Order: sequence, then C-alpha cells, then structure tokens
Amino acid sequence: MTNKSIIIIGAGLAGLSTGCYSQMNGYQTHIFVHHTKPGGVATCWKSKGYTIDGGIHFLMCPFRLAYYLIWHIVWGYLRLKLLF
Repeated sequence: MTNKSIIIIGAGLAGLSTGCYSQMNGYQTHIFVHHTKPGGVATCWKSKGYTIDGGIHFLMCPFRLAYYLIWHIVWGYLRLKLLF
C-alpha cells in the first residue's frame, strides 16, 4: 500500500486545519510556511515588553461560531497527538 501525503503551503488557520484533518484521515502532511511562526492572523509577538495578540479574538468571538468550532476540534486533536 502506498502512503498518501499532502504538501500544504501556509501555516495559518486554514493550513493547520487542513493538516490536522488530513492526518485524521490517514494522510502524511508537510506544512511549509514563509514566516518564523505558524498561526497566520492568530499569532502573537512581543514588542517593548508587551505581548501583542494578532487575532485570537477573531476565533473566540461568539458570532463566528464556525471558526470557534473548528478551532476546538483542531486543538483537541493536537492535544491528543501531544499526549501520545
């Protein structure tokens, strides 16, 4: 049997979600990102002693229920992968 694999360009919310869902369905994934940190708009950085939230509020807003649900599904899967 041949191994199925996917190359994903970008480690923003869509790229990370695609990677997680692909692995949950038996694919080997390779995620490539231009920046030094994954997360896209949902990343943070430090500046002058402050931590700047680049967009996590976007995911947690109740009126964006679809993003909120996807985030919890993906995060749950990642936690399981880290535990085992």
